[in-house]
Amino acid sequence: MLLEPDFRYFKQYDLIIGAKKPSADTLPLMRDLATARTVETLLHEVRAKGPITDKGDRDLIELVSIQRSAAGNLVLFFHRDALKAADPSYRKQDQTGEIKVSKYPKQPDESQAVSCHLVISPRMRNGGYPCVLEEVPGLSMAAILHVLRQQVFVYSHYKFLRPKGGKEDETYATIKAVGFQSDRLKESLEKARWNMVTLTRPPDNEPTDGLPWLKPRPQVMQIKVDATLPRASAYDLVKKLTFKAHDAGWTDVRVELDFDNDRTRSVAIDRDNLGRDILFVKSHRVAISPDVDNCSAAVVPQTVAAAETLL
Repeated sequence: MLLEPDFRYFKQYDLIIGAKKPSADTLPLMRDLATARTVETLLHEVRAKGPITDKGDRDLIELVSIQRSAAGNLVLFFHRDALKAADPSYRKQDQTGEIKVSKYPKQPDESQAVSCHLVISPRMRNGGYPCVLEEVPGLSMAAILHVLRQQVFVYSHYKFLRPKGGKEDETYATIKAVGFQSDRLKESLEKARWNMVTLTRPPDNEPTDGLPWLKPRPQVMQIKVDATLPRASAYDLVKKLTFKAHDAGWTDVRVELDFDNDRTRSVAIDRDNLGRDILFVKSHRVAISPDVDNCSAAVVPQTVAAAETLL
């Protein structure tokens, strides 16, 4: 029996990798030169010392493997414990580090998990390396960058020679991701369902002054949008609301959009950019066949191949 194609969502970014306080006489850390120390060799060095994991309050993210695809792109494969997931998969890791993934029923030594692929091109573009991230709940680019910064890039010190005088110096690498802005807010407001606006501002510390065991949290207001709002008026309403919110002390305004493909986006509204159309990062839908589970024990070649069509 042939399986129906499984649709996966990917987001495009430029991964900016370079020296701290970069200058013209420092080389990019990631290069396709065997003699240069690259992000790939750095990842393997750290991985050889033990698992690369980042443990939060209730879950764990692990960089399970680092490898090259058949097309020559760098593939980072991640797992994350998932307390809630549709059609869950379960994983366990033995004392040797080997990971096994199964479906039902859950065994006592297994934990619910999801996996995702980050595919990075080694060819620089616009000062960064094009990459594609499989969109999986709980495995956002922010979460993955946190793992890499805290567990990998702390070991990224390296030496170089300055061209003037040949003096040896040392620096370390930084990493950040810039999303490929592919959708316009004004057009999306006319097509998508605009259900909510979320306003945020810093906490009021006055009630907790002198009480160090109490920590105030940022103030959040959620505003429901009437479904009868004419879509042609939505963008003007966003502008008016943003100006009023900032004048009232709200520092962050986010528009929550629901798209027809069951994807939801939270778009940050910058008051200074309201004079021109606001761009944001939207995921791309790609068909994969046969179906892929939401957690696999190893890199899935057809998922990587689908991601590479967007690079």
